[in-house]
Amino acid sequence: MGSINRNSPCPCGSGKKYKKCCIGSVQEVPAETPESETFEWEKPSRGRDHDKQIDLFIIQGYGSRNKPDYAAACDIWARAWDQLLLRLSPGMTTFEKSLPAYDGSFFLNNWVQDYCAILSNLAFKDAVMAKAGLSFCKGILLQFSDEDSLFVRNFRASLGEFQFLAGEAQEGEKTLSDLISDHPHCAIGYVFLADMMGSARYNPLGHEPVDLDRAIGLLERALAFPVEDAPDFDLENRLRRFQTDRD
Repeated sequence: MGSINRNSPCPCGSGKKYKKCCIGSVQEVPAETPESETFEWEKPSRGRDHDKQIDLFIIQGYGSRNKPDYAAACDIWARAWDQLLLRLSPGMTTFEKSLPAYDGSFFLNNWVQDYCAILSNLAFKDAVMAKAGLSFCKGILLQFSDEDSLFVRNFRASLGEFQFLAGEAQEGEKTLSDLISDHPHCAIGYVFLADMMGSARYNPLGHEPVDLDRAIGLLERALAFPVEDAPDFDLENRLRRFQTDRD
């Protein structure tokens, strides 16, 4: 966990994003035996009593995700997030600064990205989950505003995705266009906006027409710039798939 960017192409070769493909197949500790093994996403805990409830919710959520029962995992993890919000103060703008609020058995950086990934999976079929994901991303960006640039870019991109999925296409386009303007050398803004514009599955409510020409133009612009991380997002193959769909 954490070694593969959730927005990168899945290593299985499907052509999908990792978070849309094999992320749910990673085996973690079962909820019934939380102390039986040590995993990459775990860390030594101070054993503070006020961290144990959050640890339990996170463990149970991973157990539900592995079944897979994403809805149950989101329900449990929402409780963990609510518990965290009660403890986090405005000055805790990085995960390191948040240690007084939570220093349990999990790296919050990894866990919040896993939570966002399953919210995204559910949001394609459920506008309620899209709005939940939208609220979660806003909360993360507000709370952890001084985290590293990659983390913030990922959540800004996910925020734009959730806005589209929740039927807020104008807001989503602005979010992703701003991301492109702020980080023109990074592929993520171009990729997410192209996906929103060029794929009907990113517009389940039918609020906006599919615009393959614009999707293709965004990816061509990214490759011509050029962006620094085009291979990480398999930009050339993405472009070819859109061109094939148009032709």
